[in-house]
Amino acid sequence: MRLLTKRLDELANEVRTLLRKKFNEKKEARVAILVENHSILQYAYMLGILKAGNTYVPLDAKAISERSIRILEISSADLLLTEKGFEKFADMAENSGIMKNENIIFTSLSKLKGMKRQTVDVNEERTAYIIFTSGSTGEPKGVEVQDKAVLNFAFSIISKLNISSEDKTLSLSNFSFDASVFDMYPFLFTGAEIIMISEAEKQSIASLNSYMIENGVTIPVSYTHLRAHETLSD
Repeated sequence: MRLLTKRLDELANEVRTLLRKKFNEKKEARVAILVENHSILQYAYMLGILKAGNTYVPLDAKAISERSIRILEISSADLLLTEKGFEKFADMAENSGIMKNENIIFTSLSKLKGMKRQTVDVNEERTAYIIFTSGSTGEPKGVEVQDKAVLNFAFSIISKLNISSEDKTLSLSNFSFDASVFDMYPFLFTGAEIIMISEAEKQSIASLNSYMIENGVTIPVSYTHLRAHETLSD
């Protein structure tokens, strides 16, 4: 499925409007995201949250556990945006008392109709997202990253790699890992193409190489899902 930047922007605008109504225009609310990795809905949620002046907290869709509930608690998440398939986790969050039912929102790409661009007023000091690591004790530890840090990082990568709207990359990294920032922001900011790749197509170096060649990938930024000693062949 191909999606134009304009269409993604419209979907994000609808998410923004939903959040502004939910929080009565409150900014910097913390919104957890639990959707399948490398999906258009993931991007629509993320951008909509940022447009609303809020902070997103990505959860690992491949490792739902008590740790995920703990992340909701530690981050003081105000809302959970998710999709069909994660009902069990939503029940866990509600039954644990961490998240009220009315603060758990299920939607899908087909339900989002999109809205025209709206004015966005965001302070660069705002926390854009919170990424959680295991920490030395195994307890989830949140790292808050501000807008200005995201901008500085993204534009440094754009400059170093000379990224333009003509480029193509792969969405490889787990959304809940900090490496995902490599895969997203530099390419979103330049209007480059981000290709969503299936789990099967990234299981080996050979299949990944073939996929990149077939799809004309120009900048394969991140390979964090591969073993450290492996390198892509020419």
